[in-house]
Amino acid sequence: MSRENNGNPKQKLNLTKVLLMVGFIPLVAAGVLICVISGITTAANLTEDVYDKLFVASDGLRKYYQYELEAGNEMPYEHDYVDMLKGDDIEMTLFMGDTRFMTSALNDKGERNEGTQMDPKIWAELQKGNDYYADGVIIGGKPYYVYYRPLYDADGSVAGSAWAGEPSAKVKASIRHAVLTTVIAVILAIVVFGVIILFVSKKIISTINEVVAGVRKLADGDLTEMEYPKSHIQEIADIGAGVYRLNNTLRDIVSGILGNTRDL
Repeated sequence: MSRENNGNPKQKLNLTKVLLMVGFIPLVAAGVLICVISGITTAANLTEDVYDKLFVASDGLRKYYQYELEAGNEMPYEHDYVDMLKGDDIEMTLFMGDTRFMTSALNDKGERNEGTQMDPKIWAELQKGNDYYADGVIIGGKPYYVYYRPLYDADGSVAGSAWAGEPSAKVKASIRHAVLTTVIAVILAIVVFGVIILFVSKKIISTINEVVAGVRKLADGDLTEMEYPKSHIQEIADIGAGVYRLNNTLRDIVSGILGNTRDL
């Protein structure tokens, strides 16, 4: 005896939703993971590139004036060298001791930020003969990514520093732009693959629906000829072929019975 559930069973997921979930959830999860990893990696790489660039700039400034210090000559007061990278938003400063002697960096009044002192903690590190680099260092009222290199006099003592810096706002804007570009690329990829998943899902469901319709016709006793189900997926094609053969077999059986009945 057949039984049908006449109650209110829990709503079941149809195959379309299952296929979309199986396709979309991993896709979105992978996209989020790629965005996070790419964002962290991109920010780290760009930050490293900034420090490499500032190292080259500060080392060039150090070498340019190191000879004058070692020779014991008076340091010339001119700004051609420290101003040469302003077009690239890189500021440079020559320190005598911990005091800015020459600089391209301007204060909030638009004046060269000369005669001011560096952070005592930075000066203490330089006096040990170490380079110093960091971000968010406030100079002239603005935060900078900075790189300091010690300058030595003829006795080998630290006599000052060569400094290069780039505004933090510009660096962070570059990082945001790079990360945003990555995020947009990932979103576009998700959309493209999502459309492909949707298209494939619909093709699969369309074939399965044809097979289900054929089975329902058989269950209802409808033995009219059914259209041969086609699918590029082997398993679904096999099921469709089986239902098609079953339909034809039953039709042949019924036709044979009817023929025998007429003969009687």
